[in-house]
Amino acid sequence: MNEDAPAISTITNVQQHTLDDMSLPNTSAPLLDNSIINDYEHNYSYIIEDYWDIGLPTFYCAACGALMWSEERLKKDVRSNNPMFSLCCMQGKVQLPLLKDPPQLLKNLLTNHSAYSSNFLRNISVKERVGTSPSESLKLRLVKHRKTDGRTYNLPTSSEIAVLIVGDIDSLESTRDIVVEMQSGLADAVIRGDVNPSSQGKRIILPSSFTGGFRYKFQNFHDAMTICQKRGYPNLFITFTCNPKWQEIEQFTNQRGLKPTDRPDILCRVFKIKLDRLVDDLMKDKYFGRVIGLIYTVEFQKRGLLHAHIVVFLHPEDTYNTPNDIDSIISAEIPDNSTYPTLREDVKNFMLHGPCGVGFDSSPCMRDGKCTKHFPNKFVDKTVIDEEGFPQYKRRDNGVSVEKNDVPLDNIFVVPYNARLLSKYKAHINVEYCNQHKSIKYLFKYVNKGEDRVTAAFYSNGNKDGQVNDVDEIKITPSVERLSFHLPREQSIVFRDDEPIDSVVQRNSHRISMFLAWFEANKKYPKAKLLTYSDFPSQFTYKSDSQEWTPRKRGSSIGRLLYVPPGSGELYYMRILLNICKGATSYQDIRTIDGILYPTFKDACYSLDYPSMPIPDDSVVVHRTNRLLLDELSYDRASLCTEHEILMSKLTEEQTNIYHTIIDAIDLNLGGVFFLYGFGGSGKTFVWNTLSTGLRSKGNIVLNVASSGIASLLLPGGRTAHSRFCIPIDISEVSICNIKQGSDLSELLFETKLIIWDEAPMANKYCFEALDRTMRDVLRFSNPLSKNLPFGGKVVVFGGDFRQILPVIPKTRHCERSAEFFLLVVSL
Repeated sequence: MNEDAPAISTITNVQQHTLDDMSLPNTSAPLLDNSIINDYEHNYSYIIEDYWDIGLPTFYCAACGALMWSEERLKKDVRSNNPMFSLCCMQGKVQLPLLKDPPQLLKNLLTNHSAYSSNFLRNISVKERVGTSPSESLKLRLVKHRKTDGRTYNLPTSSEIAVLIVGDIDSLESTRDIVVEMQSGLADAVIRGDVNPSSQGKRIILPSSFTGGFRYKFQNFHDAMTICQKRGYPNLFITFTCNPKWQEIEQFTNQRGLKPTDRPDILCRVFKIKLDRLVDDLMKDKYFGRVIGLIYTVEFQKRGLLHAHIVVFLHPEDTYNTPNDIDSIISAEIPDNSTYPTLREDVKNFMLHGPCGVGFDSSPCMRDGKCTKHFPNKFVDKTVIDEEGFPQYKRRDNGVSVEKNDVPLDNIFVVPYNARLLSKYKAHINVEYCNQHKSIKYLFKYVNKGEDRVTAAFYSNGNKDGQVNDVDEIKITPSVERLSFHLPREQSIVFRDDEPIDSVVQRNSHRISMFLAWFEANKKYPKAKLLTYSDFPSQFTYKSDSQEWTPRKRGSSIGRLLYVPPGSGELYYMRILLNICKGATSYQDIRTIDGILYPTFKDACYSLDYPSMPIPDDSVVVHRTNRLLLDELSYDRASLCTEHEILMSKLTEEQTNIYHTIIDAIDLNLGGVFFLYGFGGSGKTFVWNTLSTGLRSKGNIVLNVASSGIASLLLPGGRTAHSRFCIPIDISEVSICNIKQGSDLSELLFETKLIIWDEAPMANKYCFEALDRTMRDVLRFSNPLSKNLPFGGKVVVFGGDFRQILPVIPKTRHCERSAEFFLLVVSL
């Protein structure tokens, strides 16, 4: 079959129109000629391009026979009569049985060949019926504002109770079989004879390679910020939305008696084809100038059409810095009907917001009498850029308007657009100018907010070979090279929970990490000695199969050292040194400053005139001893016994019952989760002190934590929960605490009899779930039953007052509130 079938339009017609009927030839030159742009005080001149029609799919996959578009072929730079496709079956790797024809009666109902088709298609949209009675009247109602959360939990309806069954969430424990451990830790475990993988390492749930996971989002956000750091501020922010009325989609579905909504796969495929072409227009055809960086993400929302958010970095010589420059590419006005009738119709169909505002309170964008999208805008005679870096586009009160839903709309309802892109793709394409530092963080947070996340591409137009390969959203290869590093014999090894440790060590005994391969490259290549580790990917590429760095033959990439928190000790100081060290061939070279070899990375950092910090005296540090246990067992038991007797004599009857309920759960080794609920001044802290002194006087360990630092000062030996349990600051539904098997902190948790968490309602519920998930995992090695018990079978007492809870997150979702977490309420 000929790939140049006439069904696919490959020739575009670019036309330059002006209000003065300037005599200009048709051209496809990518750069705008400012000489033909009228002064921004006058009328716009638009570049108009014919609609890009991809036609109907005319090719078949050789492996599975799927009907495909030519633009979906693997090698888009090669034209062939027999192209290869991967989207359908991964070139034959995925094999599914063909669908069987349905019964003729059902087929007629589905394809509108029956008199009952309309009624049938209308009623099958409800997947499950609530009742079984044939006479039951079933209706579907969309709830605009719900008082309860229908996804997982109900919000508490009583001021006395807040309940959540621990474990009544997605059971992630059963799938937490990925373990991370340092190589030295595994080798030592083999020497000790510990061959049980459950006793090693730290469990992880979803790595950063899992598309849509929290770590995936975090890493891609930092990748985007790295591009910004290397290439400056982004210049344009483009939102491209799928149009279900594209003529290709309507032709495809009409031939089959369907609607576009019946084939969401076709919507996604056509949108992806047009998105790829739009990216080529920006990067290869230079619609707005030379592009040196681009980031885009595709969002699939539950309601609404899929759309892409695109951030564009332009070459410094091709930026748009003045209002006149901005007006040459972005318009926020309705075109004149006599000069641009087609463009005017496109603006009417795709780029008008509303009607909303006063008198349109029922509009979906209205909330509290205001439009959430800040429409209508104000009339502005000239484009201006405010102090925050956001432009106010020219919207003149020139009397031009169009009717939408029988309501006249003028320029204040126009969404900013580019005429060339709008006319070519006939879809909602919002083009915004951005070039100030105050808008950067908001912009990248916005781009990386969705579940289907980011595709990043670093691009250099000046390099002939700097071609960007097509990257699917699910299979992401960002142009930012994430550079890992580690201390000697502490490279991370990932293995499954059921793998024998000796085989894991043997498999990784000859493995060279990316960081160690950097040492070898510095020995082999002279030009490598002129580069820091973060600059290395600009001239070298890492091959994971051969585990070596080789000189880059084409293209370029940006290196980014992985983030390390300051509390990581030597690893944190080594990261600081890697930003300045060039040509290192060993760890000693990194610790060498001005010809002096320092014993530690910390000492080397101090020699760089960084602010000095007190260094502990190693002579008074107890080695090979769990200092956490020593701290918790160093209380004066005699004085605590006397204090406990005094406190017990002052307890009220209700406080005494609470005290004995908790102590009995500890003495009988029953475990349990309790919540002590009472307003300020009701005696919660007094109960905490009584429990702490009573258990510590017997040599038991009590961990007192609070959600805030101030609240923790009121508890004996108190600390914040994040500090004590190593809870991540950026918490999510799959987070775990940074506690490894066999560590000092895990041993402390094993010996702990009671955990008291004050001001619990002020913490995010993910903090409690992370601690619960971690304790089950850490304690299950010593007690197999701990895996199925809340908090590993330990007694945990929460306290606080829900009437004093602070507003934590504006516009928060129900599932993010801490009031959903507690098992048992003991009310004061």
